[in-house]
Amino acid sequence: MLYARVRPQEAEPSRERDAPPRRTHRSSRVVVAVMLGAAFAHRVYGAGQQTTACVNLCPDLGDPCVVNQNVTVVAGSNIECGTRAVVVSGGDLLVHDGRFALRARSLEINSAHTLTADCPQLSSNLGFTIQVTEGITIGVGASMRANCDAGGGIVTLDAGGPVNVGGLGIQANGTAQNGPGGRIGIRTTGAVTTTTQLKATTTNTGDAAGGYVEIFASAITIGDYVYAGAVGNERGGTIALNADGDITINAIMDVVTSMGDGGDMAIRAGGTLHTTRPLRARGLGSTSVGGAVDIEARRVLIDNDITAMGGIRGGGIHLQSRGGTMEIGSGATAAVTLDVSIAGANAGPGGDIEVQSTGNDVVIGSLARLYATDGGQGGDGGVLSIAGATVTVASGSQLFADGRGNPGTITIQSRDQMTLSGTMHATTNGSQRFVYRQTAPSIGSGITGPYTVDQDSTLLPPCGDAIRRDGVEDCDGLDLGGKACGDVGFTSGTLRCSSTCTYDTTDCTN
Repeated sequence: MLYARVRPQEAEPSRERDAPPRRTHRSSRVVVAVMLGAAFAHRVYGAGQQTTACVNLCPDLGDPCVVNQNVTVVAGSNIECGTRAVVVSGGDLLVHDGRFALRARSLEINSAHTLTADCPQLSSNLGFTIQVTEGITIGVGASMRANCDAGGGIVTLDAGGPVNVGGLGIQANGTAQNGPGGRIGIRTTGAVTTTTQLKATTTNTGDAAGGYVEIFASAITIGDYVYAGAVGNERGGTIALNADGDITINAIMDVVTSMGDGGDMAIRAGGTLHTTRPLRARGLGSTSVGGAVDIEARRVLIDNDITAMGGIRGGGIHLQSRGGTMEIGSGATAAVTLDVSIAGANAGPGGDIEVQSTGNDVVIGSLARLYATDGGQGGDGGVLSIAGATVTVASGSQLFADGRGNPGTITIQSRDQMTLSGTMHATTNGSQRFVYRQTAPSIGSGITGPYTVDQDSTLLPPCGDAIRRDGVEDCDGLDLGGKACGDVGFTSGTLRCSSTCTYDTTDCTN
């Protein structure tokens, strides 16, 4: 079971009251905010009028609407550009201590220009909204920033096409003493690609909680640092990624805090989730608790570290694949460590690591290191559990749930073959339990300490659990992999699944 300790009020970025109703499958709204690095003259639309309009951005109202001058937007403005594309290439947009909405066909920011919410006053929920029917591009040198004192700024992008975040990226930071980070929300029916940083954090000292970064898209590629960390004794923030298709993470994602508890990551993909860089939810203080990293996808490939350690208590790492394989360290060239151990000098308990493939195989590669220990501080061991259709723990891997106080536990369950060739222990006198359905496991010499081997004939066989095993089964029960008779050489009829998990075309016709 996946979980994420997401605070209810931060379930998603705040929504503007004047925003149109959301589409049933995706929101169509964006709040964007940016802090300008240098002062310059802006053309102000506000004296004697109550709002900034599209004609104030591009007086000729051409298409595209090209912003070629600096514009200070009246707070509260709804800039309606209709079906025009908006290109910010000759000036910047700035709102002081407020928010505005910009609606258009598409938005492009380039040539080192910015969209900015400058909110030095003690106010919250400031920034701006970008709603487009097509795509959003932040180009070379460009940026979006919402650096605000109270509660951080809000940056939300909502599009009907691809969102490409380049240039200097997006910031939604809290700048006040003890002020928390802001919020970045990206929602689109297209793909999201980042090649620069996303930051929703605090820029000050004291005790300040991390911010919130949320992305909903058809596919997501993370190519640079994503940070929602915290400072002082406050808790780290939240990073949430949701994609109908694949998610590829090629950069560090971080909800670490300097003294408080680690934050949360919740990542869900309808396709393959592949990590090649570290995911970090550590609590670094001596009395801190580790954060939570929850991943669910059709297929899961972990090829770099995931850490949710804590000073006094470990956090949680929960990985689940549905129909596809779960592989940890299979494609790595260096050790891949999943760690929820105790990092401080206090004798607290280790955290828990859950690795599950619902319907397919689990492979713990030779470079994998799974640690749920007391860190050698005399505390309790953690909990390490693995379950799959088949489970392979390769030679060279390490699985530890050691505790000098109360012992930890390691549980491995397989509904087909189980091969345990790595190094595994849960000292002192911890519990190691290996559960199989029909075929007794192969247990290597690296398994030390007491363990039990139990048969559970009630476990469902891999073929018959109603989840199609990618690459192994054509189908399973009602899970036909989206196929119909027309996909298997026929023109009509009803495709079914046989008891051997192959297609039954009896009711298909030409």
